[in-house]
Amino acid sequence: MKYKTKTIIYIVLVALFICDAAAQNFEGSYDAKNSAYSLLIKKDSLQGYKFISYNFVSNLDEDGYIYYERQPSPGVENFVKEENGRLTSTYEIKKQDYFVTVTYGFFDENEDYLIASFEGTYKGKPYFNQIEYYKLERIEK
Repeated sequence: MKYKTKTIIYIVLVALFICDAAAQNFEGSYDAKNSAYSLLIKKDSLQGYKFISYNFVSNLDEDGYIYYERQPSPGVENFVKEENGRLTSTYEIKKQDYFVTVTYGFFDENEDYLIASFEGTYKGKPYFNQIEYYKLERIEK
């Protein structure tokens, strides 16, 4: 009876681990609820993950039509680690004396809402902020 219980517990723990590991898919495009920047997270086999933050700036062409250009965020973000269903990176804007650690985690089990917590310093003072991202669906052509 002892071995049967241990075996069942072991199977349940392995199944939970597999579900948890499989459930965390950070790759994709995200738009922000409380930021001007959108986010693209790509899996990079050499570095872990690559983060691309950008916004769109409108301009007028020579005929007076509006067009939009993608403009990258002013900072540099580098992947640090993936652990316990979270991604950790560093983000810095040297000219603004802005240095933070960013922790990404899903807010829901459907992986539709991503919370990014920024903790560090801005102009030498403690800084904390959270940005709520929602995953954009990819439209197949």
